[in-house]
Amino acid sequence: MKKFPEKNPALADWIDKQEILQSLPISSRTLQTWRTKKIIQYSKIGNKILYYLPGILQLLRKNMERTK
Repeated sequence: MKKFPEKNPALADWIDKQEILQSLPISSRTLQTWRTKKIIQYSKIGNKILYYLPGILQLLRKNMERTK
C-alpha cells in the first residue's frame, strides 16, 4: 500500500479520488458506495469530490484486525 502524498497545508485533510485509489486496494465503485452509504466524509465543489482523510484513516483503524 502506498503512502498518502504530502500536500498544501491548507488542504492537508482532503484528498481526491485518484489519491485514494492509488493508496488503498479498493475500486472506484467501492469508493462511490462508501460515499453513497455515508461511510466516509466528502465535500463536492463543482464536479470535484474531495474526501476527508482523517475520516478515512479512522475507518481503517476501526476495521483493523487485532493480532494476538
